[in-house]
Amino acid sequence: MTRGRPSAVLLFLAHGRGAAVDILHVIFDDLRPDLGAYGRRWARTPHLDALADGGVVFTQAHAAVALCAPSRASFLTGRRPDWNGVIDLWTHHRGADRRAVTLPQALRESEERYLTVSYGKVFHQGQDDPLAWAPQAEFADHHTCRGKRWSPATPPGSPGDPCPGQRPARWNYQDYQLPGLMRGEGGSRFWFERGPDANPNGVNYTDYVIADQARGGLERLAAQPRPWYLAVGFVRPHLPFNSPAPFFDAFPIDAVPPPPRPRPPSHASVLTANSVRVGEGELNARIWKRPDEEGNLVTTYLRKASMAGNFAAAYAAAVSFADAQFGRVMDRLATLGRRQTTAIVVHGDHGWKLGHLGGWGKSSPLTQDTHVPLIISVPGARPGRIDLPVELLDVFPTIIDLAGVSPRRSLALHGRSLRPTIEGRQVNAAGFAVSQWPQVLNPHHENGITCMGYSLRVANWTLIQWVLTPTRCSRTGGALHCRGPRRDTPGNAAAWKAIQRRFAGGDPCRGHADLFRAPPDYGVKPWVEPESRNIIDAYPQIAKELRELLASHLDLDRNRVAPSTKQINRLSGTVPNPPPSKLLPKYSKSRRSVHQPMIGTTIHSTKGGRSVTHFGFGSPAGRPLRARKANLIPPRL
Repeated sequence: MTRGRPSAVLLFLAHGRGAAVDILHVIFDDLRPDLGAYGRRWARTPHLDALADGGVVFTQAHAAVALCAPSRASFLTGRRPDWNGVIDLWTHHRGADRRAVTLPQALRESEERYLTVSYGKVFHQGQDDPLAWAPQAEFADHHTCRGKRWSPATPPGSPGDPCPGQRPARWNYQDYQLPGLMRGEGGSRFWFERGPDANPNGVNYTDYVIADQARGGLERLAAQPRPWYLAVGFVRPHLPFNSPAPFFDAFPIDAVPPPPRPRPPSHASVLTANSVRVGEGELNARIWKRPDEEGNLVTTYLRKASMAGNFAAAYAAAVSFADAQFGRVMDRLATLGRRQTTAIVVHGDHGWKLGHLGGWGKSSPLTQDTHVPLIISVPGARPGRIDLPVELLDVFPTIIDLAGVSPRRSLALHGRSLRPTIEGRQVNAAGFAVSQWPQVLNPHHENGITCMGYSLRVANWTLIQWVLTPTRCSRTGGALHCRGPRRDTPGNAAAWKAIQRRFAGGDPCRGHADLFRAPPDYGVKPWVEPESRNIIDAYPQIAKELRELLASHLDLDRNRVAPSTKQINRLSGTVPNPPPSKLLPKYSKSRRSVHQPMIGTTIHSTKGGRSVTHFGFGSPAGRPLRARKANLIPPRL
């Protein structure tokens, strides 16, 4: 279908500039769906809840990777990690793919010439993108650090500092306000801090500064004629969970209920069970320890109920403080009279375990680590709640679609535009989401074996399938480093053939698989653990169909996702196996079936307009989409 202008619902956005739409895109670091709008009664998030009341809330939104840099690289390039080449914290998206087109870059280079500006953490720190943002010659706000790349060799204040004297440099995660912390001895830093009574509003906290910058940026943007895209990245609730005293004091030790299941999933495969505690490495880093301290801090402190309660309360306080800074940005938007002419997209970059399944931190393919809030508010569109799975990959095509821009180059994106859902609360394709996480079987060997854990979520089912991959990952000093051919490069086929020869006698990954079942509205029911019991042996037909969908969607070798003759997990007893038609969504097979690869969006550059092709298993009305083959993302990705 061809759209030159947004529909009547969005004509309020024209305000004399054709169909261009102003966009406010807000990203929170490490934000679980712990908001009042998501059924968390203990949360104090009035500003995000107010946005949700007037917007569309997606209760099953998932990140592509449960780690900051690759998650952001994925939703800002619109490409999955296997295609954009970013799966760790150290790989820059342009180092992996110099032809990458980012979301702000696409808007900036469009015929509508969007003015693109950012404050705070949008791309991962040190990995900003100079092609994404307006230079000072276009938008003079003296924020010359925007778009700069730097490394640990050029820290703030050093001779090589690319933006001297500017805050927040490196986003100032360790924004402590007091010289002595709760453990205190040896000058060590710890996981959270109550701010000083003399600074109740958190003035000069990193997120306060970011909000100030965004408020000033909004004033400049409102005073110029071009359409704009403003990205604001708040660093909380990333560790350390520091917040001003009033926010900290609002959450006593018992404020946050304990997780519904404090143990790994029963009958989980070995690799899935192991992944539960991978994220604890972040909490065990040397930065948190006293000089004379050794051992596992998680075991020493967080296995105790009192510290676990304080930890969860401190996280909730950090979320509340970040919400307050979001509220300050929204207040300025309203004061400028732009609230009703701006589309707003808000989400986290990935989830975080707070004792859920017995783990702490992120870095796994499990729901607690990939699940994020996603709220989209488009004035003129009816508010609502969507309980089907969607992906952060959908943000790129959704913003492009809402903006109605004409790109100067074709964009082959792996996500789907949610605009039809926002306008009519109808899903424009069968709801599903894919996430991934690598696990290294011998992490200190240069020829280590990497199993990629893919989680596929449809309706109320989740399949986690571990797949042998040519991506090679290792751990150096506890940090994950990965390298390997992108899926769309000539070296990819040769790499797959090499591992096929190497492991012709047996696949060490494919026998690790899990199938979980949960209600579709678990996103607003924090007392429900969606992955409590692996039931893959009880529902072999469901597992088979989901494996087929995963293999076709990601163009994986079906031999690598087929069940092993020696399955790693076994269940006791038997469970009836209902017909698959009653358990899985009914995908349209008249045009695109579960055996055809990729669901996504191709936005074609056309003279005087644009052609948008959404393709998937079904259209909003349940009819198959009639897209020409030439308009699809290449059939073999």
